[in-house]
Amino acid sequence: MHDGRQVTESFFMLQYLEDAFPQHPLRPADALGRSRILAWARFINEVFMPAANTLGCHRFLAPMLKDRDPVAAEATLACIPMKLLEQGWRRALQGAYAPELIEESRRKIALSVQRIEAALSQSLWLVGTTYSLADIDAFAICNALPILAPEHVNESACPRLMDWLQRIRARPAVRASLALSRTGQPERAFAPGPEHARWR
Repeated sequence: MHDGRQVTESFFMLQYLEDAFPQHPLRPADALGRSRILAWARFINEVFMPAANTLGCHRFLAPMLKDRDPVAAEATLACIPMKLLEQGWRRALQGAYAPELIEESRRKIALSVQRIEAALSQSLWLVGTTYSLADIDAFAICNALPILAPEHVNESACPRLMDWLQRIRARPAVRASLALSRTGQPERAFAPGPEHARWR
């Protein structure tokens, strides 16, 4: 919420904050750099995030929900207007993650990690030479990967990504944001998507 107005979806929030508070720029000044920010946003939100979200809901959310009263759960599901979102919550409640879905998610995680590692071989940051919106957007997903996909995200497999994670975690604003977690484990907090269910 800002000035009584609601902004939803993580990347839209980032862009809104960038425009509302231009004194602290986190977007390149040049057109090519800005286009690369948008390219990363599209890849993250259409490929990377859904894959990580599937693994996160399977690993962390489904076990939390398995003992829920089925009658109460059905009543809650009936209140979800978006079919795709309702199906995501039903899958988590039932723990119904097909092996091929998990395998495909792991494949997309591996692809995403390779892409990030390649970008970081050219610079310390994903776009240009400074920390940007692309790093913030990607970090929100990558922070959980050493737990979710340790076979792909470790010091041996992707040393640049691991170093990038540590540098971002050390930033004062990031430390302060992660400290707001009610559980103390924000990297384990997942809920079914898609993000566009919250677009307004």
